[in-house]
Amino acid sequence: MAGALVGGAFLSGFINVVFDRFLSSEAANLIIGKKLGPDLVERLRISLHAAEALVDDAEYKQLDNPSVKDWLNSLREVVYVADDLLDSVLTIEATRKEVRSFWPISFLNRDREIVDKMEDVVRRINFLEKQKDFLGLEKTTKKNFLSWRIPSTSLVEGNIFGREKEQDEIIKIINDNREHQLSVIPIVGIGGVGKTTLAQWLYNNDKLMEGFQVKEWVCISEHFDIAQDSSKNFVMHDLLHDLALFLAGDFYCRFKELGDAEHICPQTRHLSYESLSHLISNDFDSISKVESLRTFLPTKIFSCSDNIDCVTCILISKLKYLRVLSFLWFTKLDVLPDSIGELTYLRYLNLSRTSIKILPDSLCDLYNLQPLKLDDCSSLTMLPNSMHKLVNLQHLYIKRTSLKEMPGRMSKLKKLHILSNFVVGKHEDNGIQELGGLLNLHGSFGIRNWRMLLMSKKQGVQG
Repeated sequence: MAGALVGGAFLSGFINVVFDRFLSSEAANLIIGKKLGPDLVERLRISLHAAEALVDDAEYKQLDNPSVKDWLNSLREVVYVADDLLDSVLTIEATRKEVRSFWPISFLNRDREIVDKMEDVVRRINFLEKQKDFLGLEKTTKKNFLSWRIPSTSLVEGNIFGREKEQDEIIKIINDNREHQLSVIPIVGIGGVGKTTLAQWLYNNDKLMEGFQVKEWVCISEHFDIAQDSSKNFVMHDLLHDLALFLAGDFYCRFKELGDAEHICPQTRHLSYESLSHLISNDFDSISKVESLRTFLPTKIFSCSDNIDCVTCILISKLKYLRVLSFLWFTKLDVLPDSIGELTYLRYLNLSRTSIKILPDSLCDLYNLQPLKLDDCSSLTMLPNSMHKLVNLQHLYIKRTSLKEMPGRMSKLKKLHILSNFVVGKHEDNGIQELGGLLNLHGSFGIRNWRMLLMSKKQGVQG
C-alpha cells in the first residue's frame, strides 16, 4: 500500500512535469499559435489533467485488479510519448530561433509528423480516461487524498497491543540485513491500524538502534513529490534504489550482464547493467529494438567487448530518444561515430576513461546536452571546433586529458557552471580572456598551458 501511494506520486508527478513544461513561458511562446496550434495543445492539457485525477485511485486498485495495473502502464507509456513530442517541438523551435544555420533541413521538416503524433496522444489519453467507469476508477485530488495525514513525531504516544509478531519480524529483518545495507522496510496497511505507532516504537527501541550511528525521524508532508526530483534524474541515491525499482516496473531494466537482455520488455525506458563482457552484435540488436529507450547506463564495468565500436554504432544509430548515455570505462572505445549528433534529446554524455582521441564535430549538434564528461580520456588531444554551439552545456569535465588547447569562442557557453580545466590557446578566440565571458562559472578549476598565457602578456606589453 505504501508503495502504491508513492507510485501515484511518481506517475502524477511525471504528468505534472509535462504540465509545467507546457505552461512555461518558453513553451507558450514557441508552441501556441505555431505548428501545433492552441486548440491541440489545450486538448492535450485537458486530457492529461483528466487522467491525472484518476491516478491515485488507480494506484490503490491495481493491487487487486491486473486490468488497472495495465491501465496505469498504458497511461505512463502515453505520457512518455507526450514528453518526447514536447521535447521535439521545443528543440526544433529553439534551434530555429537561436542556431538556425547549424541544423540540417531534415531535422526541421518534422512538423506535420509531430502534429499527427500529438493528435494520437490526445486520442489515447481520452480513451484511457473513458475506461474509468469500466475499471471503477474515481477522480481524487491531492488535497482530499492526503489531507487526513497529521504530521507525526518520533515520540511514542501510546502502548502497542497485539503487534508482538510484527515487532519480532521487523527486528529479525533489521538484524539479518545489517551487513547488506538494507535500505527500505515498508510497513503497509489501511489507515488507523497503527503503522506510525509501530515505527515510533522501533525508533525508540534503544537495544535495537544501538548499532546505528545516526538515526533520524522524517515525516513526509502532502507536498512531497518524489517524481519532481527523480523523473528528470534517473541516477538515484542507493537509499531509494529499491523503491525506484518498484515504481518503475517494466519501464526500468537492470542486468548483471548486458548480453542477458535478449528478452527486454518493449516498454523499457531506462536500462542499466554491470558488465559488458562477451557481448556480440545480436545481443545489442535486441536492445536497439526498444526504440524509446531513454537511459543507457553502466553501473560497473569489469571488462569490455572487443567489438565495442560496432555495438556503439548500433546503439547510437537506433536509439534516438536517449537522454542519458554513458560509455564510462569502455576502455577499448577509441572512435565515436558521427551519428552521435542525431541524439537530439541527449542531456547527459559520459565518455570518461575511454580511448577516444578526437570527438566528431557532430557532437556539437547536441543542443540539449548539459553535462559532458571526458575525465581520464588520456588520448584525447582536441575538442571539436564548434563547441560554442552547445549553448545549454552546464558541466564540462576534462581532467587528465591530453588537450593541447581549448576550441575557440568558449565564452559563448553562457550556461556553463563547472569547467574542470581550461587549456590556454595561442589564438585570440581561445586565450585566457575567454573565461571572462563565462559569468556563471563557480568552484575551482585548473588552468593549463601557462606558457601561452605568459607569451600573451609579453606580447601585450610589447604592443
